[in-house]
Amino acid sequence: MHVAAGQHAYQAPPGTGIPDTQSWPALAQRQKRWAPKARTGCLTCRRRRIKCDETKPVCNRCTISANYCERYDVTHNIIAAAQASLSSPKSPLCNANDRTSSKLLYFLNVTDPGYGLNSWRPNLLKQLPQRMGYSKVLDTTVATFTSLLETLHGPSAFQQPSHRSRQLYISSLKGLQRALAAPDERYRLSTIFSASLLAQCHVWMHQNSTIACGHGQGLTHLLKVLLVQRPKDPFALGLCYAMLAEVAVFNPNIQLFPWIQTLYSLPGPPLWKPSTSTATKPELTAVNLAPISMIPGLMRNPRENKHQVQSTYDYLIEVCLLVNKCVMANKECPYFDTWDFMRLNEIHGMCAGSAVVLNAFLRTFHPSNTALVGQKVVLCAQVIALAERAMHERPLCAHHVPQALLAAWCVTDGHVKARLRQLLQDYRETYAMARLVYFVASWPEAPAQIQDIPWFTMYDGRGGSHKGSGKDGPLGGTNQRLTEYCCIL
Repeated sequence: MHVAAGQHAYQAPPGTGIPDTQSWPALAQRQKRWAPKARTGCLTCRRRRIKCDETKPVCNRCTISANYCERYDVTHNIIAAAQASLSSPKSPLCNANDRTSSKLLYFLNVTDPGYGLNSWRPNLLKQLPQRMGYSKVLDTTVATFTSLLETLHGPSAFQQPSHRSRQLYISSLKGLQRALAAPDERYRLSTIFSASLLAQCHVWMHQNSTIACGHGQGLTHLLKVLLVQRPKDPFALGLCYAMLAEVAVFNPNIQLFPWIQTLYSLPGPPLWKPSTSTATKPELTAVNLAPISMIPGLMRNPRENKHQVQSTYDYLIEVCLLVNKCVMANKECPYFDTWDFMRLNEIHGMCAGSAVVLNAFLRTFHPSNTALVGQKVVLCAQVIALAERAMHERPLCAHHVPQALLAAWCVTDGHVKARLRQLLQDYRETYAMARLVYFVASWPEAPAQIQDIPWFTMYDGRGGSHKGSGKDGPLGGTNQRLTEYCCIL
């Protein structure tokens, strides 16, 4: 600061501690310039009381520490403004995604258990709004996904997708192929998650088609590369856990080993943890991935792996008993969260269905073991109880319930078999059943008696499939082929 001409510099009286005007420039250089506090960092870093670098869509600190990068809740009318104001690697492509974002946010906030997405890997789907606008292929894929969700209230939602949904699906496939052809986009999280979402949409698109384009093999290849590049990324780990056991069981071309072993030492998603403090213990704290990942190989080669079949079966029985105990202890609790019950049902369906199959193998190995017969009866009773209490989760949720019903139906007879057949009919118009129908059509080891259910299509051993033994099949009794052709590869 300079003193104007004609003016005298002010000198403070000695002893006051006030500097004169001649020393003000030097003092100004020593003073700290305060800036307004920024509140644009992620909530995870704020809770940890560390500085967030504000990288979008996931900050580097959360990536390094393998934490879920949680951000402020957004609504469709502020998404564009928020993305424009925060620092990011690049600006969003355009504002044309507002309508798709609003649809996605609507479905993410649906509280109806039958139509909500809270049981659809919520840690992955909740990140979609903040990731939109930076990848054209992801934006188109989300538009396809939301257009299919809009048809859920119509009749035969999983057998007759709309014309617009088909057009968007074709556009998404073309965009995915272009992204995979570009080396700088091939292994981006947005590209890989687009492939994962298209695999979910694929069930709607091709359940009754003569030729299907599968994505399981290509997605497995992308995930293997992703684990090498980003071994601690929680988003990448969530993708791996989302598709492991179920897809690999039915598709013999998908091999989980040896790359799946890299996940054994990494923290996996919790099996179940009560969201309310009033819920009764015990808690299922984490997935034991090792026995779960062995199930596909054990189902294909049981005799060569008798000891592993027994140990995996024991683990599944333990989980089923623990889940059943949690359900019985908390079903009358008024504060028990609905989504907690749905998560328990999902775990129960996956473990009970697999346990029924392994029980059948063990009864073949040990025909005089009466304990195994008793366990089969208990498991089938648990499957019936599971299907009855999960009725309210139809049509979008109730994951793994049809698989458990089909497995139990194959090993029972009499009135129990009739009850299981009726429950299979009750779950016919669900996403989980549509997914199972598609998988069975490409399952070489499928039990022959499944063809007694008219809407199932059996694998014929020639790369295709043949019809079931009923006149009310999806194509009116004509032959159909579900050849798996992966557009990713």
